[in-house]
Amino acid sequence: PEEALPLYEEAIRLDPHAPGPYVNRGIALGQLDRLEEALACFRAGLEFAPKEGLLHSNLGFACQKLGRTAE
Repeated sequence: PEEALPLYEEAIRLDPHAPGPYVNRGIALGQLDRLEEALACFRAGLEFAPKEGLLHSNLGFACQKLGRTAE
């Protein structure tokens, strides 16, 4: 996951409206136990793709892992 992060960041830079790189970057961050960064990534993706189910579900999973069930 660490090696993939710069690639996802470049993909986001090239097309900030595509939800896939936000999903994948957030998942990679979560795998590295960087859950706060993962949350921020999923939220950033939702600004551009508010109906993207994978962003919502991964955001919920990260919140759950952090014990933020109210969110």
